[in-house]
Amino acid sequence: MYRRKGREEAKKLEEAIFSGEISKEKSDLFVSDVGKDLLIGKEKGYKTIAITHGFMCFEKLMEYEPDYIINELKDLLKIIPI
Repeated sequence: MYRRKGREEAKKLEEAIFSGEISKEKSDLFVSDVGKDLLIGKEKGYKTIAITHGFMCFEKLMEYEPDYIINELKDLLKIIPI
């Protein structure tokens, strides 16, 4: 049940990005724990950040060549200038 809901949400996000419903700013980052999402982010011109505490392991995420890879959300503070 949970996986199905996650897939539906991912599909809605993908549709919103491709339709232009979500506008992209130069400083926007695309964070995900799923390889397919990282590919979508790259295709739309975002800097991508893979996070390892979710769905996929480090090795699998690296196959999608994210711009950054982090282990926890708090690690974003090392990437995003405050």
